[in-house]
Amino acid sequence: RLLKNATDLGLASALVTALGIQEVGVTPQTEGFLNSTVDLLISSIRVQGRTAYISSSPSAKSAASLDTQALALLLLTQMQRPDVASLVQKLASYVASSGAQGGSNIFSSVLPPVWVSSWAV
Repeated sequence: RLLKNATDLGLASALVTALGIQEVGVTPQTEGFLNSTVDLLISSIRVQGRTAYISSSPSAKSAASLDTQALALLLLTQMQRPDVASLVQKLASYVASSGAQGGSNIFSSVLPPVWVSSWAV
């Protein structure tokens, strides 16, 4: 039931659910949700020069919130799909540069910098 409603609650909810699935282990019942969430992310990537961001919806041009960008980066990094490796690097650049451009850095006071930097690897 959670898998049916997670996407309806928004991209951030779908990302948190997908990350939770990866944490406990992918099963045949959850694999479809995980793959469709990743496909949604890939279709929502907007490239702008050396960076890329996740749009707030697949048809939107505006960027999703920085915390959603970071969750998307984490999921895409964990999935290790070679077909989107260059886009993941661009997304990592966007997330990393957002703090320097006056955006909020959601992880700066919550997680040690080593953890955050390891996600972008």
